[in-house]
This record gives sequence, C-alpha cells and structure tokens, in this order.
Amino acid sequence: MDVSITKKVKRLAFFPDFNYNYNVITGGKMLVSVIRIGNSRGIRFPKVVLDRLGIKDKVDMEVTDKGIMISPVEDIPRKGWAEAFCSMHENKEDILEDVPNAEDFEWEW
Repeated sequence: MDVSITKKVKRLAFFPDFNYNYNVITGGKMLVSVIRIGNSRGIRFPKVVLDRLGIKDKVDMEVTDKGIMISPVEDIPRKGWAEAFCSMHENKEDILEDVPNAEDFEWEW
C-alpha cells in the first residue's frame, strides 16, 4: 500500500464524520467541526472560503431562529459619510441651532 494512501485512510478513520468535499466554488452546504478555543467554541473556515468572501479579521454575526448568519465586514470606515454630509448641506440640515445663553434660564436646584 502506498504511504500517502495509508495516511489518508488513517486520517479518514480518525475523523469518520468529517466532510472533505468542499463545495466552495459554487456554494452549498459544508460540514465543519466546532472546536474548543479556551473556554469557548469556534469554527475553522477553509482559506478558500475566507478568500472568496473577502473575510479578513472580523465578521458580522446575527443569531436568528433558523441559525447563525455570518457575513463579511466592510473594511471602509465611514463609508458613505461624505455623500450623507453633502445631502445634509443641500437640505440645510447641517446648520447648528443657536445655543441658548445659560443666563436666560432659571436653574432649579
């Protein structure tokens, strides 16, 4: 028996329920193991999946009735702020109201 085949058989015997058929090019379901990370649990994502989705260091996680939705975080901080500020200026929503004078109020202690 070839050495590489022997190692593969032993590995498959050690992880009998592990799914080696990654269907990441077209999408679909994938069986992954939940692993221990300190006192927590985690999932290891294949590099191909991370590269395809553009995931680097952080993801957004949403817990729903049907499961956990994980999506990439956009790396562009304050994206869309410039357009929002321009729109506010055109609508004259960026003008500060007059700040009242403190002497005009009767303070209650």
